[in-house]
Amino acid sequence: MSSQLSFSILIVGAGPSGNTAAAALASDGHQVTVLERGSRLQTRGGNLIVQPSAVKCLNLIGITESLDKVSVETVSDILWRYKDDEPFTVTEAIPSGTVRKPTDRPSLQRITYEAAIAAGATHLFNKNVAKIVEEKSGKLRVVVEDGSDYEADFVVGADGIKSRIRELMFPGQNMNAVMTTECIFQTEVDITRVQNDPVAAPLGVCSHHLMFGPGLYCVGRPTAHGTVRILLCSLHYGLPSADADLGGTWNSDGNPEEIREMFKGFGAPLRAYIECVIRGGYPIDKWHIATAPKMETWIGFGGRCILLGDAAHAMLPHTAQGVSQGIEDGLALRTALRWCASRDKLAATLKKWEALRKPRAEKMFDVGYENIVLFTLPDGPEQEARDQRLLATGFTGHPTDWDSVKMDANAPTRTPEFTKWAMFYDVVEETNKLFAMDRSS
Repeated sequence: MSSQLSFSILIVGAGPSGNTAAAALASDGHQVTVLERGSRLQTRGGNLIVQPSAVKCLNLIGITESLDKVSVETVSDILWRYKDDEPFTVTEAIPSGTVRKPTDRPSLQRITYEAAIAAGATHLFNKNVAKIVEEKSGKLRVVVEDGSDYEADFVVGADGIKSRIRELMFPGQNMNAVMTTECIFQTEVDITRVQNDPVAAPLGVCSHHLMFGPGLYCVGRPTAHGTVRILLCSLHYGLPSADADLGGTWNSDGNPEEIREMFKGFGAPLRAYIECVIRGGYPIDKWHIATAPKMETWIGFGGRCILLGDAAHAMLPHTAQGVSQGIEDGLALRTALRWCASRDKLAATLKKWEALRKPRAEKMFDVGYENIVLFTLPDGPEQEARDQRLLATGFTGHPTDWDSVKMDANAPTRTPEFTKWAMFYDVVEETNKLFAMDRSS
């Protein structure tokens, strides 16, 4: 079923979330233009996981085969205590009957961009948005720093954690990204170098590795590009200096000696891996971690401008849900517009879309904070209890029959009920349910 109405839509930001929305909306007959501030697609970026709920969404815009080519299969999680030289358990990564796709940001951005172009979206680069003007016609006019302007029925801010659209929607409010004390070092090295090192070799096994330590933890896996990429995370690294340029601290070069010293208390496999990186790896990326500010609404400019993806809900990376929530946003938006019977109902339609998406994304946001505390417990009774729970039930709760489990967003995390809500969720079905219920009431 395609939309009955065709809207002109400006999407600001050509990241995976913006491109997914562009592909979904253009394929439904909408006139979609994407304004990207960069001169081209990004070539830097880290590992990410397209979770099962988002894999369903990408299947609907026809990129299953492309996604397969840039993903690896990691059906299990290998869990390590930081001091140990071997893992303490191997556990089910996702519920049986679901599929996730571990990939990387540049690859996902590229294939969603290609899908958007194939669907008929237009992409314009070097377009830094200066302001948004509300026209008497009810449309919005986006003015770009180069003097050009573009008019549309509504605007989608998908321009990431440092969103310009978010700033314009809420003038006078501090809409800057919220910096945390956490810092992540992304390391990468050819997989053959790891596999040929007798001590580091266990980290070359094609599964998802998580290593828990006091205030520090590591997560990584082999990639589809013949490398091993591991993120070394420090929870209490500290805030950037107050006068530091946010753009400059966002993605800078990491110091090999710093990570060698920081993780010297970890087991021999990780220390050997770090030496592989130092001897022959790729440059180390250093990221100060931030989140989106909390907002009462993702909608502005008279109900004609919305935020999605990281612009709305950039979260800590410890749920592996950030990009998946942005992908869900786009497919929910397409589905919602199919229920919009007239143009004067657009604002109400977008408000219902927000009512569906905001609680789910905010729940995932909160779980990120819960997870980082869990992953970095100091040695002691709490840490021992955590390890025993993970040994017994892993991250999914290990039910014997997923069909009998009822989804529950409010259940404790790592229970089967919450896991099913997180992983089996069908955003198109849920969007249709919401609009059908409102129509019948």
